Amino acid sequence: MIIEKLDRDTPREYVELLPSFYRVEIQGLHEHYTTEEMQEILRARDLDYFRRLAANREPRRSVLLAIGVYSNLEGVLEASRYTDSNLQIGDVLWVLAKSKGHGIGTRLLQEYISRARSEDCDIVGLTVKGTNTKAIELYQRLGFNHAKDLDKDRKVYGLRLK
Repeated sequence: MIIEKLDRDTPREYVELLPSFYRVEIQGLHEHYTTEEMQEILRARDLDYFRRLAANREPRRSVLLAIGVYSNLEGVLEASRYTDSNLQIGDVLWVLAKSKGHGIGTRLLQEYISRARSEDCDIVGLTVKGTNTKAIELYQRLGFNHAKDLDKDRKVYGLRLK
């Protein structure tokens, strides 16, 4: 498996595959998201959104792709960079349901941390639904600590890099 950043060099078929990847994967997250939340996630992640990211027209946003052995898209991590506070927040980490438990989420997070370190970030963070205990366990295993509750459903986990 390789981890690549979505950019101008990303093959067009991966860019075009991303909206359907989200449509398929969000169906498996119904215990964590309301129907309205799922619709909003999908609405925000249409093909134009991913084309803008690939063309670097939204420099604060980045996407890492996990590409499997047979060139299949296996996982995605989306992040926002807050340069004024030298903070990077990963707000979406999705791994194909059939690929969970094979280290893909771990590899995406390790690459996310490595890139944030090389970009001189002080802290990386992740947002997660409080009901998503498997994700929380993964974050904690990689050294992230609970930082705060955004609201009754969403939590922030952070990892200090410096």
